[in-house]
Amino acid sequence: MVKLSRIGFLLASLSACTHATDDGLTPTLRPLDLPAISALSVSQAAEKVDQGDEDCTGFEVSEADARQYFAGAQQIDHYDYRHIVDWSACQASGTLQFADGSQANWRLQRYRAGLLVYPDGSEKYLYCAQCSAPFQ
Repeated sequence: MVKLSRIGFLLASLSACTHATDDGLTPTLRPLDLPAISALSVSQAAEKVDQGDEDCTGFEVSEADARQYFAGAQQIDHYDYRHIVDWSACQASGTLQFADGSQANWRLQRYRAGLLVYPDGSEKYLYCAQCSAPFQ
């Protein structure tokens, strides 16, 4: 009986430890595995994508800003992209060309969330915790 209660205590302790690292407020970050970027273009340096109250003054993404973003970005899952990271109506977009010949369209938001969309419709969700201005 004592052994069973100790096992139960150990299982409960392990369970508590696993949940402690996922606070539901921070996205789970994974390495972003991209081929080398051979070209990056910015098609919209600044765009407000809805009619809300967010002021997009001061948000404009240059090619250098986008390169900085992709150098520091990590991959997150779809749930974290939609429910954990802050969404912004202030966005920029463009295209990436990779050294292996593939390409993707990108969209970056003021609050450091990003999206890559490939020609086959697949998507990668991004977050750059270390990025600074124009990202907040």
